[in-house]
Amino acid sequence: MDFKSAFEELKKKKWVWIIYVSLTIPLDLFLALSQNCLSLIFIALVTFLIPFLFGVRSVRTFLITGTLIIVIVGLLFGAIYTHFMYNRMYYPYLERESVGDTYLVEGKVTPYLGSENTSFNYTVRYTGDESPTNITVYANITNTYGEIKKSIPLRYVDGLYYNETYLEKDVFAHYFAIHINSTNEWKTTAVGYGPITVPYSEILMLQMFFGVLSLLMYSGMFFYMIVVLFYWRKSGQEQRTRWEEEHKAAEETKAKEPKEKTKKDESAASGAFTCTSCDATVDAGATRCWNCGEEFEGEEEEKIKKEEPKEEFECTSCGADVSSEASFCPKCGEPFEDEDEEDKKEEVKEEFTCTSCGADVDADANFCPKCGEPFEGEEEDEGEEEEKKVEGKKKAVKEEFTCDSCGADVDADATSCPNCGEPFD
Repeated sequence: MDFKSAFEELKKKKWVWIIYVSLTIPLDLFLALSQNCLSLIFIALVTFLIPFLFGVRSVRTFLITGTLIIVIVGLLFGAIYTHFMYNRMYYPYLERESVGDTYLVEGKVTPYLGSENTSFNYTVRYTGDESPTNITVYANITNTYGEIKKSIPLRYVDGLYYNETYLEKDVFAHYFAIHINSTNEWKTTAVGYGPITVPYSEILMLQMFFGVLSLLMYSGMFFYMIVVLFYWRKSGQEQRTRWEEEHKAAEETKAKEPKEKTKKDESAASGAFTCTSCDATVDAGATRCWNCGEEFEGEEEEKIKKEEPKEEFECTSCGADVSSEASFCPKCGEPFEDEDEEDKKEEVKEEFTCTSCGADVDADANFCPKCGEPFEGEEEDEGEEEEKKVEGKKKAVKEEFTCDSCGADVDADATSCPNCGEPFD
């Protein structure tokens, strides 16, 4: 089994969290002790990346394990910091430092550890050219927050400046300052720890508390920001996966459904046609579009009529089958008389002539359709008017018949057709 397969199997173990927590804590502690500004950001990155490499993808797991790791690292940092401080290992003290142009060297406080009843002696040596009467040397005593608690002038004896003082219960730091009286100029040395007048247990608890608090405030802030960004990215990927699955399912469902028929296929199969106004598919027998209300001309009806079987009859001369609409036999040329025309020949129209404008008027008309002349008398009795009307109509009625050659209406007393000139017997 290769390393990759073995690592993948390891990530599936329930106790794998013990491994990545055990790896993360030493790395974070090393970064915290390095006292570098960037180390706070690197602590957050390491706290996130190592569990991620071991297969952690749950936001809840990141928050729990990350917070646990930062708290443990803060506690260890406080304990180690306290040990270094009590043994003067964390910061180099002043007798090992270069103090530049102050010419103050070998600055120290003795003893380094004590109590409220201990007398602490501050000493420093001046190596410059100024006269002791022209300079004044001070020992400035501060707490760990940089607040000056005491500033004592030192006495000069054979190039050495010193003085003693009593201090309250606290953890102190100190630095030396020199004042050149002739130029009113001040110069200071670097800061060193000491003395310490607090028991070890109290300092340990205090430093462990501040170690956890500082890491949670700085490294923890960066870590939680990384977890939030990871959560947003994870949520976006999950949402995208859901959309892709839904789209894929919709495509599969659509593929299983029968394909929609095109308009031409539907029209060919059902005899339907497409509306020219809105492109809607309309049934073959429709006279109005169901979608836009467009009325259709008789094109489709004519198509249907053409498709319907035509009525035929047999020619009496040659026996050929002839369409009922034909006027001549297509085979022998025999003309066919229309039954309606024969009825018209036999039918005689009764009409009379209007006395006002000379227009032909139906026998039962009461007014002239051309000039509006009434055919009733105004001052005569109703009986007389009716008799006169009937008599006038009888006189005015003209008997007519239809010309056999051209079909025109001809007066009964005419000897020839006024339309085609055909003579009558």
